[in-house]
Amino acid sequence: MGRLLLVSNRLPVSIKRQESGQPALVRSSGGLIAGLGPVHDGGDGEWIGSLGGGPVPGDVKNELAKQRLVAVEVDANDARRHYEGYSNNVLWPLFHYLLNHVTFDACDFEAYRRVNERFAEVIASRVKPGDRIWVHDYHLLLLPAMLRERLPDVPIGFFLHIPFPSSEVVRMLPRREEILRGLAGANLIGVHTYNFARHLVSSFRRIIGLEFNDDGTRESGQPSRIGVFPLGVDVAMHQGLASAPERARRVDELRKEFRHRKIVLGVDRLDYTKGIPLKIRAFRCLLETRPEWRDKAVLVQLAVPSRDGIAAYKALREEVEGMVGAANGALEQNGLVPVHYLYRSVSPEELSAMYLAADVMLVTPVRDGMNLVIKEYVASRLDDSGVAVLSEFAGAASGFGEALLHNPWDVEGTAASIERALTMTSDEAAHRMKSLRHRVATSDVHWWVGRFLAAFDTATSELNDFLAGTSEAKTYVSREWVRGCVDRCAKARRAVLALDYDGTLVELARTPEEARPTPRLLEVLNALCIDPGLEVVVVSGREHTSLGEFFADVPVHLIAEHGLSYRAAGASAWEHLFPDLDLGWRDAVRAILDDFVLRSKGAFVERKSASLAWHYRNVEPGFGSWQARELVNHLNEAFAKSPLEVVRGHKVIEVRPLGVNKGRALKTVMQRFGELDFIFAAGDDRTDEDLFATLPVSAYAVKIGRAVSLAPHRLATPAQLINVLKLIARARAALGQ
Repeated sequence: MGRLLLVSNRLPVSIKRQESGQPALVRSSGGLIAGLGPVHDGGDGEWIGSLGGGPVPGDVKNELAKQRLVAVEVDANDARRHYEGYSNNVLWPLFHYLLNHVTFDACDFEAYRRVNERFAEVIASRVKPGDRIWVHDYHLLLLPAMLRERLPDVPIGFFLHIPFPSSEVVRMLPRREEILRGLAGANLIGVHTYNFARHLVSSFRRIIGLEFNDDGTRESGQPSRIGVFPLGVDVAMHQGLASAPERARRVDELRKEFRHRKIVLGVDRLDYTKGIPLKIRAFRCLLETRPEWRDKAVLVQLAVPSRDGIAAYKALREEVEGMVGAANGALEQNGLVPVHYLYRSVSPEELSAMYLAADVMLVTPVRDGMNLVIKEYVASRLDDSGVAVLSEFAGAASGFGEALLHNPWDVEGTAASIERALTMTSDEAAHRMKSLRHRVATSDVHWWVGRFLAAFDTATSELNDFLAGTSEAKTYVSREWVRGCVDRCAKARRAVLALDYDGTLVELARTPEEARPTPRLLEVLNALCIDPGLEVVVVSGREHTSLGEFFADVPVHLIAEHGLSYRAAGASAWEHLFPDLDLGWRDAVRAILDDFVLRSKGAFVERKSASLAWHYRNVEPGFGSWQARELVNHLNEAFAKSPLEVVRGHKVIEVRPLGVNKGRALKTVMQRFGELDFIFAAGDDRTDEDLFATLPVSAYAVKIGRAVSLAPHRLATPAQLINVLKLIARARAALGQ
């Protein structure tokens, strides 16, 4: 197997200038780096990320290269808008359900897209045959699809280190479809908990129509799966820190410093997701309602500075410091302040001593992807003492049944949990901690890496099978196939490109009106139509009015409604290819379809010149599929002796006259073009199989997606097809000159 390319927003190092002026690399700390560092150091792959905005000096690049680190150079303004803007003013708060903190600026999203594009360019330039790519976190959600366009045969993994919210929350996300389609480019998507996986599946289904099976595998399109991989900590490192002789001395100093009171410890980045104000309120509530604890317990809150440049974080710091001052002013007793607030970073050694000195670890996030602090605390408690009090909204809560779980929004309930922890017997505390320590030790950060990479091996095999061809999906085109196809088309004297529209030239949308041609598609089609030897035919099931509107200024041939209507390139009038159809059945069919609309919230009927279509893309996924099956059975029984056929497409059931189909229509139109040297056809659903069936064996037939098809070749997405069309336009233009 080839190299593993690791990709993160920031490289795992910072640059320090020595007195000589030479750059020195300092390895950063953190749970992710602890897990991925050994993978990178022990392999031959590269770690790709940024160092912030602006150009990277040559001597720094040279130092990075020695450690196989690759810096992505990003415009400084784009870097700021990408990180502080869309990443942390939109994605971070919304994915943590804190909608009041969401501030969207369209310019920030454009910068977010440009930074992801820049990453894609750099990564694509570094990939070698056999490589795999593992992308990390919410700063790069668009990257998997961008890489998929450039590298269709390279396995791509993605891990999200923050929560993935429910589909109802994702629906509020500005640019939600683009974000989800970006993420869907990965072959393996990893999250921390089953809840996050369930939310992701629901969002794919409800918002962009991607279906995943119960085992997390994608039903159609490129091979893809969703997996659950809870992140752990470097247990051996924390155990080593905790067992060092000097640590015991520092623990004694801390206990004396706090006058041998019971220590309730909080360790958090100063972030509004961590629930620090709620923690202070809960501890104050305990001391106010149970005053006997005022000289027996102390809350030590370590707040690590975070994102100082963002206004919401500045406001949070002021709020927390104000609450600490108010609590200490109101509850100080015998010179003992109840809350010690430390706004700074500390060394790993000092943090270990704080973990060992604490009688209670109080973790109160209002939403957290995992929360490694609680796992670090447990890993450090070598004597099985101490009590973990953990918010049920932390990802870690799903595997921490022995902790005292609480709702941080319930201040009185949290206060009660703190008191219970303070009064717990040593035997009960030891029993709980022993179980937690075993679980944390057996699922550490290295176990997390191993589980993800094992699943990535499976995803890679599935992709390779898909590329090589299986009974379900024949040949997924390679770059060599594309070059051969483009070269043959470029040399053809007379060529035709027959292209379906929805799901082929554009992504499927919730309603037909939303699936409009993109500027990029129109640009490519116009470039193709300049060539007098090339006929471009859009063959669609859409009704002719909207199709004509979409391509009013593009000289393509249009076949609408599966072949009923035709408009020649450059013409304004439509003609019927099958003028003698009996349409007397439509009222009866429409009544049935309307009845199923009433039964299925979100369904609607589209009336075309010679057919009717029942769309259920916006119906509750499971219920919609069930209703579609019922409708097909009912129609087939009711009109068994009528000259009609019922055709299933992507989230649509269409009823049309028997014999009216794309293949028959395209064959009729191509007869008008004369002798052809090259035929290329592309489609994505069942109705395009009629088209593929009429093509000669010499034609290039391409299926978009993964479903069973007569087409011998396939591409994963419309974006990949547009890339091929763009190459054809360039090649023919070059030879024409």
